[in-house]
Amino acid sequence: MNNWQNTPRKLTAHDKLEICRRCPFVQHAPAVGITCGTLLNPEYDYQGNQLTCGCILGVKVRTPGQHCPQNKW
Repeated sequence: MNNWQNTPRKLTAHDKLEICRRCPFVQHAPAVGITCGTLLNPEYDYQGNQLTCGCILGVKVRTPGQHCPQNKW
């Protein structure tokens, strides 16, 4: 019997965008939609770890090879 809840699956663009919508760093930019932090302005913590990338998330989640700077997807 398969336990599908424990089976890794590839996240769709929709799945990724839903994860982003729940992130405390997400912002809403006029004309472009939601962004990862401030549009085109990546943010880092005091240790140099990237917190946000400044990307337009509607585009980023559909682009192969992209990842979340928080490693959420």
